[in-house]
Amino acid sequence: MHSLQNHFLVAMPRLDQTFFEKSVVYITGHEQGGAFGFMIQRPMQLKIKGLLEKMSLCNPQAKTLEQAVLLGGPMMLERGVIIHTATATDWQTSKSIAPDVVVTTSHDLLCQLGGAQTPTDYIIALGYAGWEPSQLETEIASNLWLTLPATHDLLFHTPHAQRWHAAMRAIGFSINQLSNEIGHA
Repeated sequence: MHSLQNHFLVAMPRLDQTFFEKSVVYITGHEQGGAFGFMIQRPMQLKIKGLLEKMSLCNPQAKTLEQAVLLGGPMMLERGVIIHTATATDWQTSKSIAPDVVVTTSHDLLCQLGGAQTPTDYIIALGYAGWEPSQLETEIASNLWLTLPATHDLLFHTPHAQRWHAAMRAIGFSINQLSNEIGHA
């Protein structure tokens, strides 16, 4: 299977009543060693400004930091990531995922949020979703996930509660067309 980096995983109905029910996961790494990504549809009660205050890293610079921190996945909830559009600044630990999407884990970017160097678009997620070698491919073959090339609009601009439905529409499915059954030709 080709790399699914910069793709979305869209949860199928077979994942209902699990942690990943109606999830959209942005895949930021997919190699022979496994895959990892971040759910982008589940806001937490914590706002970005509150996160910065709790971390005592810096003084939040703007009232615009009222957007919710996202629950990125069930693993390592104490670790965070910023998924953002590219900027002219080189942050300490950034990885380019696509031409205009970067993942940064360093605190230096956190301290700039709300200021002049704030990326045009960004989300912050705590925790991540991860798969061991071949696990994701097996789950896709078992009809647990659909895949979709990532879009800037779905990643940054679609309201959280609408992301799963929007991803399904982008794939060309109506919810009424989906089944929990699996079949192989």
